[in-house]
Amino acid sequence: LKFDPERFNKTVICPRHKMAYFPFGGGHRICIGKNFALQQIMLILTTIFQRFDVHSLQKEKPQQLPLVSLKQLHGINATITHTKRL
Repeated sequence: LKFDPERFNKTVICPRHKMAYFPFGGGHRICIGKNFALQQIMLILTTIFQRFDVHSLQKEKPQQLPLVSLKQLHGINATITHTKRL
């Protein structure tokens, strides 16, 4: 019930149950706002990628971890530059 950015610290996560953070829930009690939230993030990303150029600095393909959502094993290094196009 409070803002605590340390809750996602890797040393704190380990003893926590793996389903302690499940953003939209599942089964019969799944969040009714799930589809709206996913649509919003697609619109936000589309807007960002229209206004910025993103270039990967990695030569090899990132390794993916199939969790609740896809996560990159070592992150993704990229440069982001603002463009003049609208």
